Amino acid sequence: MLEEMLRGAASEFETPSGKMSVNFSNFECKPEGAGVLMYLQSQPKLKLSQRTATLIMIGYRNASLISVSNGSVLDKVSTGLGMNYLIDVIKNHVSIYIPLSVLLSVIEKAGFNIQEGSDEMPEEREKIFKVLAPLVSTSTIMAARNAQLEDIRNAIAVARNEYTNALYSWINPLIPFNNDLMIFCGGTANYLSPELKRFADLKGCEFLQDDFITIPKKIDSMGLKERLTDVYCYFSLIYSKKWKRKN
Repeated sequence: MLEEMLRGAASEFETPSGKMSVNFSNFECKPEGAGVLMYLQSQPKLKLSQRTATLIMIGYRNASLISVSNGSVLDKVSTGLGMNYLIDVIKNHVSIYIPLSVLLSVIEKAGFNIQEGSDEMPEEREKIFKVLAPLVSTSTIMAARNAQLEDIRNAIAVARNEYTNALYSWINPLIPFNNDLMIFCGGTANYLSPELKRFADLKGCEFLQDDFITIPKKIDSMGLKERLTDVYCYFSLIYSKKWKRKN
């Protein structure tokens, strides 16, 4: 079904450079995260062909998991636990309307510091409030504004905890026996890096993220970053194989 749709669409489509027509010589459909996994399997230092590992890719709409043992795929599943889950929980905890683009930008900048520590200094609190400031009206009087910011901060912190617990509950039963490596990919995984690293440590697994994979600027001209990693890894593998055959 998907192959038929893509072949039909490829016969003629618009691009910034004009109309194009492409013929498929081959069609392969890989699960989300397969590009990164195949790329890592090609890295001798990791010795993935001799290990049991789990790769989890967490994006905006969903989270996907692939587990492998000694080079063979054990499981591949997907769920709706993407960043959108966190956004929905936050919206359920706040009473004001917040545009999605603004909310995403703010929670990314706030990061793990959204959690209020018992030894938090006043200047640290003010720093977080400055990050959260775009979420409330500038016309609100200072006392009410600070109260709103505190409520929003608490809502994001609670939502973050709820979201990570939901991810843990989904991932935990899918981790294979003797798993010794957990690989996390995607923008949302980077956002949750402290919690995911702690989770891997608790499971007694080595923790690895895809941030060491560098995409050339000439390919990532739009600044898509993590959104391109999976596709780029798969592309680089296919390209290198063709290059070796030519030489």
